[in-house]
Amino acid sequence: GDVYKRQAFIFCMSVYCGVIVAEKEQKMIHLLRAMGTRPITYWLSNLVFDYLHYLIVALVLIGSVYFSNYEFLQGDNMRDFAILILSYGIAQILFAYCLSFAFSEASIAYVFYNFILLFLAYFLPTMVAVSYTHLTLPTIYSVQISVVAVSLKKK
Repeated sequence: GDVYKRQAFIFCMSVYCGVIVAEKEQKMIHLLRAMGTRPITYWLSNLVFDYLHYLIVALVLIGSVYFSNYEFLQGDNMRDFAILILSYGIAQILFAYCLSFAFSEASIAYVFYNFILLFLAYFLPTMVAVSYTHLTLPTIYSVQISVVAVSLKKK
């Protein structure tokens, strides 16, 4: 369950970077500017649309977590979780926009952005756990595998 939700968020987020690069690749931004669209209008309209798109995914996630009745997400913790998920969306969309300037091809942007998010979601927490707990990598990975196994057994 939880691993799949994290994977879904990672792949949903790559769309925001890829679409901007695809528009740049197809010269859509140039055409919009030639028709009189100001850059601030372009970026704000993209931000609003992308966040509304993300909001649908976030509300589904928050609802599924709420109805899963996790004990640690009751009361104020659920409110904090919802705020975290909603602020995560705006941060990732803005990060995707900033990263979109580094690419000229949409396919490379999709793949690279997924790689960055996979690194941030899986590898980086493992390295932090190793450095702060002084556990070995096999121990950390065995804990992660057991957590995945327990979450799969819940179904």
